[in-house]
Amino acid sequence: MIDPTRLHDDAFSLDPFSVWSELRRDAPVFADTIDRVWVISRHADVVEAFSNTERFSNRLYRKTLGAVFGPNLLQMDGAPHIALRKVVGPVFAPTRLERYQELLDDVVDGIVSALDPDGFDLVADLSAVLPGRLIVAMMGLPPSDDAKFHEWYETMMLGLWNDPELRRKGREAHRELHDHVDPVIAERRRNPSDDILSRLIAAEVEDLASFVSLLLTAGGETTDKALGNLWRNLLDHPAQRDAVCDEPDLLDRAFDETMRHSPSLVYLAREANADTEWHGVTIPAGRELRLAVGSANHDETVFDDPDRFDIFRADLHRGLEHRTASYDDGAGHLAFGAGAHFCLGYALARLEAKTASRALIGRFGSLENVGALPPLKVRGPSRFTPTLPVRAAR
Repeated sequence: MIDPTRLHDDAFSLDPFSVWSELRRDAPVFADTIDRVWVISRHADVVEAFSNTERFSNRLYRKTLGAVFGPNLLQMDGAPHIALRKVVGPVFAPTRLERYQELLDDVVDGIVSALDPDGFDLVADLSAVLPGRLIVAMMGLPPSDDAKFHEWYETMMLGLWNDPELRRKGREAHRELHDHVDPVIAERRRNPSDDILSRLIAAEVEDLASFVSLLLTAGGETTDKALGNLWRNLLDHPAQRDAVCDEPDLLDRAFDETMRHSPSLVYLAREANADTEWHGVTIPAGRELRLAVGSANHDETVFDDPDRFDIFRADLHRGLEHRTASYDDGAGHLAFGAGAHFCLGYALARLEAKTASRALIGRFGSLENVGALPPLKVRGPSRFTPTLPVRAAR
């Protein structure tokens, strides 16, 4: 029997792979009696939980994201979710995002050109600041708003933790963002422009300020971790780093493998709608499922030598992800989920990570770490503690 304390100690945080392997083999539906959740660890089962919206609900996100900035897309189920998704989804479709490539290039170049080739922190100086600056630019707001949005981003992210003071500060940050953005939204209603706010207004999205908070936190977290983890992995595998720097088109492969090997979030949550028997275990109605995306992406029945980071692996789908998680050219990673709640910002996260990485390669040729690489940890280099010091390769 697996001791649930093993899922909560420092050893697991630094290297979860052996525990996940045991769960997949011996306890694919595991009762974590400490957090009072059920951990689902196999690739096929995680896909099933994502896809079966009748059995498993997203409503428990009202306790985290909803508690900070109110009702939102992530906590919705059924017809209301489908209706809002149809309204918002086209704005973030890959073909629609192409219009923002030049804008993204400008934002990235402004950040990368200020980096010191003799040393900078890739997390604190790039991956953590990029999402906020891009959203400010996409909304047509002045660059002077960058610092405000970065502070709101970090404060709202901390507010998702179950800590009363952090939660209070997160709500306050959302109110401040709301107060800041509401007059801009009113102006865009009177005088539409070619920016994302105007497009969302035209799509008749309600409570736009709350949607901006969701975009800033959920989208920012994905890009922040994805970019940091991508380079953390490349620096740990110099031959693959050199291959990518020599041939930047390999960044697609590097992104795919990073999302499989080191996803931005290793757990996503669902709530059981009714008593559910699975692998001989009964999950009571109303209980939380912790879908172990990190484990599913390391399922040895799906991926060969799954704990190995290898951008050249032949068993992983390459290129844009799809909500079905089913492909003809290999298995799909589950970093962006699957099914009806498949991540709305998946294409934007990929675009940001690739654009920033191309800019780094274009300016520095290659990067090398300064000192020993930090532990990857299960959720990647932390945004709140800069952890990836690098410099131009010598």
